[in-house]
Amino acid sequence: MNLDDLRRELRNRAGEPGGTPMDDRLAGVRSKVVAARRRKAVASGVAAIASLAVIGVVSTQLVNLGRDDPNDSDLAHMPQSLNGDELVAARYNDGASQLSWTVKLEHLDVLTRATCVLPDGVVPPESNDPLVLAWRIGSQQYTVACGPEDDPGVGTNGPSTRADWRELEVRPGAEVAVDVRLLQNGEPVDVPGAQFGVGIYEKSGDRVHRHGVELTKVLDIGDDSYELVRWKIRPMTAMPDDDRTLRLRTSEADGSIAVVYGWQAETPTADYDLRQNGERVASGYGGSIGDPLVIDGDTEHKLALEAGGTTADGVLVLAYYQQTD
Repeated sequence: MNLDDLRRELRNRAGEPGGTPMDDRLAGVRSKVVAARRRKAVASGVAAIASLAVIGVVSTQLVNLGRDDPNDSDLAHMPQSLNGDELVAARYNDGASQLSWTVKLEHLDVLTRATCVLPDGVVPPESNDPLVLAWRIGSQQYTVACGPEDDPGVGTNGPSTRADWRELEVRPGAEVAVDVRLLQNGEPVDVPGAQFGVGIYEKSGDRVHRHGVELTKVLDIGDDSYELVRWKIRPMTAMPDDDRTLRLRTSEADGSIAVVYGWQAETPTADYDLRQNGERVASGYGGSIGDPLVIDGDTEHKLALEAGGTTADGVLVLAYYQQTD
């Protein structure tokens, strides 16, 4: 296995149970926040990319994004707008355990998002083994673990940059075949009632680009929106050996604050810690950007991202967003 093979394998494995990378891996947090709110409501007894002309969809069975009638894909439905990006095409299984569709990409400023939900009462053949949704584009397969209604599986580890699409030998104007199926223990399985889908988002939202890292200027978490306030993105080669730390101080805000952090590297080699006012509040392993951490904004906070090890590979990222609604 050469270095390119290793990088592709690490990227693919990132979508399996236990890890999710980012361009927009923030989408998974959105689902988890909504799930937490649902659980809280039950516990307390409370009742509870604009239409894009440059992307043409070839499949004749694309879902009607403006549909009024509920159908079997409701739980897996993609949000029309996410982190400033617009959904331009989506396909859902509508009861089947696999699907295939074809999309023509007039440009490569798009990313993929997949979701998989097991409604209440739907059980895979092996109840103790994870059920995985796998979608293949060209030579690469991407995966995400399916989840229950209150915590659906969301995968954003497919191609998300022009370089990703070119690595798949996709060029502007090309028709791209997407094959999707359910897997358990690496084998295709039939799970009646499972709901899943794959969507394509135009990267229409504003972004910060530094050293190969992209940060959306708008971040959607659950029903709340956040705007990027401050950020630091620094290559490890620019960090002093005796202080491998990024620091930010937040300002007092009316709403919550979302902290985005991580160590983006093609080959993970060491761990990192996130500290809030001197106390460790999160940790991870180099290789991707972590899920955002939501904290209170009614006081100032000192944030620090500390990289372990001695490697000079990759880029450290520390940013915070303020709630806008």
